[in-house]
Amino acid sequence: MAIGYQTNLPFDLNGRAYDYTPAPGIDREGSENNPRFHRKTGGGPAFRQLLERHIAPQVEQGITINPERRGVWGHSYGGLFVLDSWLSSSFFHIYYSASPSTQQG
Repeated sequence: MAIGYQTNLPFDLNGRAYDYTPAPGIDREGSENNPRFHRKTGGGPAFRQLLERHIAPQVEQGITINPERRGVWGHSYGGLFVLDSWLSSSFFHIYYSASPSTQQG
């Protein structure tokens, strides 16, 4: 399955910045004056919970899947989400992180 946003934009950068980034905890000293950090971040845990508890069960309903082969793929912010999922969840067993963004916001 693929997940996206209902928008006319090619990418919803604000949505991606929020949904795919780990919970706050990164030291951003001086970030208030840096335009690079103007997006709200830290929604990754809530998005992962939505994906694991609601979206995946609905998608998998009525089909036979092997949970041991359940994987997640992401690029840029999505790649960061994959790495955070690898560290904090056992729902997926295969991880593909393509060019993960390590600069949040």
